[in-house]
Amino acid sequence: MAISTLHIIACPNCHKIHQKHVIIGGFPSYTWSDLLVVGRGGNPYGNLKINACPHCNHFFWVHSEYTLGVLKYDSPLEWKEAPEADEQFDFNFWKHLVEIQFFENEEEECYVRLHTWQTYNHFFRNEQGISGAFYGFFHNDSNYQPNNTLIEFNKQNISRLYQILPSKSEENWLLKAEIQRHLENWEECVKICRKAEKNLKDGHYLRVAFRKMRKLAQEQHSKVVQIFS
Repeated sequence: MAISTLHIIACPNCHKIHQKHVIIGGFPSYTWSDLLVVGRGGNPYGNLKINACPHCNHFFWVHSEYTLGVLKYDSPLEWKEAPEADEQFDFNFWKHLVEIQFFENEEEECYVRLHTWQTYNHFFRNEQGISGAFYGFFHNDSNYQPNNTLIEFNKQNISRLYQILPSKSEENWLLKAEIQRHLENWEECVKICRKAEKNLKDGHYLRVAFRKMRKLAQEQHSKVVQIFS
């Protein structure tokens, strides 16, 4: 269960205030192979760096200068009655951010492209029997299949993500292996996994994930799966 506080954010467009959840602790329920972490209520576990103002629908990167403070019991009534920001954006929203290049550097680009990919994968999470409103954003029809245009968009998006994703962290090694698996580059995925398994220390929590990823690639399985629960 996630433990969160509410930050008061002033929209840079209309200057009205709203509340934004910021997670400060707790434990996630499970993690997917594209590193989406979900809480027990079915909500994403993390803090979006992009907000959509509930007053004017303006979306923006949440920089520190927009934060007025943390909501407390003795906060002004205006803060307590402020609406909450919507933090569950659908695939079309993230796809739009990619198309308009809503980023100024590769760090921001990685962030947008990763969330776009994770949201694209929601259909395949549904396919595995995961229910709940969070997974309903991508489609309303249980028989829905991404069309060729969206499939090609996803391939281009994750190919670019692979190019710009830093290789400094073990989590990014896993993302790189997962991207190659989704692109059906089986040998490259296995190569990355074996290298990671060799370099990770015994007992590292990601060793199981890399082992599972390698097995999936060897079986030529290209869909997102749960790796921890």
